[in-house]
Amino acid sequence: MIIDKLLSPAIRRSLADFTVSTQTITPPGSGQSGVMDLGAARNIGLLSKPYGPGWDINFRGGTSGGAATAQLLLVTDDNAALSSPTTLYTSPSFTLAQTVKGDLFVPVPDLDTYERYLAWRIIVGTAVFTGGTLLIEYVADMRRYRAYPSQGNR
Repeated sequence: MIIDKLLSPAIRRSLADFTVSTQTITPPGSGQSGVMDLGAARNIGLLSKPYGPGWDINFRGGTSGGAATAQLLLVTDDNAALSSPTTLYTSPSFTLAQTVKGDLFVPVPDLDTYERYLAWRIIVGTAVFTGGTLLIEYVADMRRYRAYPSQGNR
């Protein structure tokens, strides 16, 4: 997980890293768990509005030897191991064609079920992905969100 100067957590993973199962999305090679610690149980859904805060989710270049599908879950639990998580949000199932270039914005759900820890999980079904990327980035206000130019655009 990367946290930039605006304290926006982001996770970028290769779709090929996931097996056909349900698993927590973790940052690659960082040794971090991918679980966000809110410090205490709280209702952050009261901050939500139609354009944020929320998560900007992007699939790019999904490939598979079969008909791979992906579904995302936002879960919360009282422990970092997510031993008994509560699902706050379930995305539609993304087909292989939708993972070639798919975008989704998920506003922070307005619920009273938030516990201390939040995490994204992915359910990969039917077949494994052989390529492509998944980017999940927290955005405070989608209407005013502007990506920083890449370092190569100087």
